[in-house]
Amino acid sequence: MFFAIISDITTSIGVWVVLATLISVWSKNPEYAALKVLAFFVGMLLAYYIYSHVLFGFFPIYYFIRWGVIALVSPFCAYIFKYKNKTRK
Repeated sequence: MFFAIISDITTSIGVWVVLATLISVWSKNPEYAALKVLAFFVGMLLAYYIYSHVLFGFFPIYYFIRWGVIALVSPFCAYIFKYKNKTRK
């Protein structure tokens, strides 16, 4: 039951957008925001797919590449968000 709830929450892209936004808001400058968001998403991506492959023998390359592209685009979004937030003050 608990794992079903966690699974339902983490499959929503909104949760990941909120987490990336919080990471970028709490960063000192736009460069750190981009680096931290990239590290977060690459770490999550690698951890999930290594876990899936080792425990279940499941490694869908299509999804890995798709989420990898999203992870590589996320630092640009974090930089822009932090830069815009910084210039408003």
